[in-house]
Order: sequence, then structure tokens, then C-alpha cells
Amino acid sequence: MQARGITYFENSRRATLANRAYCIQNPGGFAGYSSTIWGLTACDGPSGYSARGAPPSQNDDGTIAPTAAGGSIPFTPTESVGALQAMYTTYGAQLWGPYGFGDAFIQVPRGSAAKSSASIKGDRHHDRELQDRPGVGDVHEEQHDRRGSCGSII
Repeated sequence: MQARGITYFENSRRATLANRAYCIQNPGGFAGYSSTIWGLTACDGPSGYSARGAPPSQNDDGTIAPTAAGGSIPFTPTESVGALQAMYTTYGAQLWGPYGFGDAFIQVPRGSAAKSSASIKGDRHHDRELQDRPGVGDVHEEQHDRRGSCGSII
């Protein structure tokens, strides 16, 4: 990487933008992926904990993790904070709990067998509560806040 003149920071920035571009392109046709709702990373999903990522597609089952965008704030502040804002605005209490964002979610069409009364299936569908573990996104959000860039946006 360094031999090619690419730093860890630049590599991480490019990887984050590639992750977002993959979600915008949405080759799997999953509900909810967009330019503002994106984020694939290792997290819990319908079949348990798995490494999810792209490109190339790795275990992409429609699960979006807010921690992917939150952990990328130092590398892509505009896109990452925008994603967290969109997740909060779009899903509110379905995704946000007493300790912040849930681990991950899948948007499920209304009337589906998985969940008929809502359009989102969050970490609460697992047998354990995941919101009680602050993650790297919380640290990055706090550091971003201290620089005066986003205040109490999220």
C-alpha cells in the first residue's frame, strides 16, 4: 500500500466510498439500500454474526449496520454523518434505543412473513439486546462533535 503512495487513511476512505457505491448500485436488489442508507460490515443478521462487505459482495443478505457508517466518520464525514442522520430520521425508535443505534437492521417489506407490522427488522429480532455496547462509531461521533462539525445532529 505504502509502496503505491496510499496511506491507511486514504485506503480507508476509498474502501468506505466503495462500500457506499456498492449499496447505491445494490446488485442484490435489497430494500432500503440507497445513497443515504448504506453500511456493510461484520455484524449480527438474520442468520447470526457474519462478516458482510463489498465490493466484492461478501455475505450480503440485506443487513445494514449503522456502525459501518459511524466507524467511517473520520474518512468520509459528510457521507457517514449523512447516513446516520438518514437512518435516524427514517427509522427512529425502531433502530434507536437507550444506548444509540442498534447493531444492524434489515428493511422488510410490509406484509412479509418475517414481520408484517413494520418495515424494519432490527437487532431486536435476535434473542439478545445489542444496543448496550457502545462501538467505534460512538467514539468517532464524539470526536467529530468536539471539532464543532456536527454538534448534536445525531
